[in-house]
Amino acid sequence: MTLLPEITATQTHSYDREENDKPFDDLVHIGGWPAKQSIKRITSIVVHFDSSRVNGIEISYELSSGMGILTKHGRSTGESARVDFEEGTLLVSAFGSSISQIGFMTFNTRGGAIQIYGPFGWKPRPGEPPSYVIPYGTFGNIIAFNGTENDKGELKGIGFYKTDPQVPAYV
Repeated sequence: MTLLPEITATQTHSYDREENDKPFDDLVHIGGWPAKQSIKRITSIVVHFDSSRVNGIEISYELSSGMGILTKHGRSTGESARVDFEEGTLLVSAFGSSISQIGFMTFNTRGGAIQIYGPFGWKPRPGEPPSYVIPYGTFGNIIAFNGTENDKGELKGIGFYKTDPQVPAYV
């Protein structure tokens, strides 16, 4: 019998919650959790954003069967930035402010390289953060995304599923 890995869900980072917000959960809908966990790895992330917020996110997953699946949450408007993950590269951190801003940190298990992407979205003016901005950060092997969208297709919240990888130390 094979045991499923221990998976932790972070708090969904959002603001301005509305009654009609709809949740999305890639671990359940793509990975088949809790009956199985078929997501092998994240292969790319595209963030759509403007100067005030993250408008949408596209995540490409490779399943344990070798098949690739693309999922889109929110809108594909504004600027976009793409992060590609080569084999052996883990998404080990996500950080930002509410749904206004998001950034990522990757770790290459084959050579120990760490790379930071972003933050994408809101560009604060010195001394003038909007009242709805709540900073967040998470660290661990992020394997899937979750969150909320409203009935207009706007991304309203984002959260992460992560495992505790056994990554060798590089000094």
